[in-house]
Amino acid sequence: MPKVSALTSIYKSEKYLDGFIKNVKKQNFKDFDVHIDLNKPSKLELKKFTHFSKSLERVNLTVSESLKSMSSSWNSCILNSDSEYICLWNVDDKRSKNSLRIMSEALDRNNNVDIVYGHYYRTRKYKNIYGKLVDASKSTHLLKVGMILGPFFMFRRRLIEKAGYFDEQLYSGADYDFAMRILSHGRAMYLKKNLGYFLDEGLGASTRPNSKQAIERTVVELRYGIRVLDTSLIKSAKAEYDIQNIIVNNQKFLSKKFIT
Repeated sequence: MPKVSALTSIYKSEKYLDGFIKNVKKQNFKDFDVHIDLNKPSKLELKKFTHFSKSLERVNLTVSESLKSMSSSWNSCILNSDSEYICLWNVDDKRSKNSLRIMSEALDRNNNVDIVYGHYYRTRKYKNIYGKLVDASKSTHLLKVGMILGPFFMFRRRLIEKAGYFDEQLYSGADYDFAMRILSHGRAMYLKKNLGYFLDEGLGASTRPNSKQAIERTVVELRYGIRVLDTSLIKSAKAEYDIQNIIVNNQKFLSKKFIT
């Protein structure tokens, strides 16, 4: 049983495939596996990842013929994994080579900590290993109102029992929504170490021009009683989403049951 499982949802990501595979192989921590959910893969995606999963024992591959939300893919990956710690690994983001080791060791050393997060760089081009440093070490007071955990956080599997799974009706804000729930049940610790490079080229689920980021942020704000940043979106959020319920595998669960 690996110590860490990384969850990766993939859809139309051909230009990132080689870099992602190389990044996984370069990790200097070996006690992990990667669970990849391929959504409606192209022939190239299917070929590359089939070969990758056969060449590296710690790569687990599933193929979805129909397009799922990223949150649904993450849930599928969680159910297929059995590690003690879980993290997200978007195909277009790069982790530093010691990212998984630093985070898992921090959880090993601190039994009273359930979530770890830390420094990362925001880059504009995929191949860049420089950019703007995002240092959230002084924003701990905002953890329960904003997505301060960032893209590279890691958490203990046991939190799912209290916080539930990712909300599958959300495409852009599922990680933010999930963060609010796990932070309700667990203590987070900041690591002043570089964990990776977050790609912000305006093409991601939360950064593309037609992104649902703003409206889904509003859903989370309404759901957990956070101050709504854009009140003009409240009506649309209530019309398009089930604010009161988390949806997992087409089943509804009251969101208030997952927070303290």
